[in-house]
Amino acid sequence: MKKKIAIAVIFVCGILVFFVPYFFSNSWRNVELKREVIQSAIYERKDVEHAMTLVEHTFSQELQECKMTRISYDESAYRQFADGFKKQKSDEVMVIYTDFITVSNVFHAGDHTLEPNAEYTAYPWVLRRSSAQKEWTIIGSGYGFLYT
Repeated sequence: MKKKIAIAVIFVCGILVFFVPYFFSNSWRNVELKREVIQSAIYERKDVEHAMTLVEHTFSQELQECKMTRISYDESAYRQFADGFKKQKSDEVMVIYTDFITVSNVFHAGDHTLEPNAEYTAYPWVLRRSSAQKEWTIIGSGYGFLYT
């Protein structure tokens, strides 16, 4: 009887040794970021790339427990939302979209309240610059920011 219990304990320990690292790994951190091909009739490629880089940097600071999986620029969003976010007629506005996953319990990150273990798609980041500026500034992000 003791021999059967010992074999069962060894078997369970063997399974745990194999699977525990998998469950507690940071494999989500190894997800590749996909940058969509940039096509714009309004902005030069370098302007869109700079805006994407700013969003990536801000994302990594504000949403540390998330992993961005995709970043893209959609020209139709410019046409739909630009006028609403301009302070002056000469301002330029850009909307960058991100897809990402959350990997921890419900948390609050700045103005973002996100569900744990969830996937978010087309999460908008709105950027603006005046005609005198070269640098983009993020003026807001999130579904509520864009669609309110």
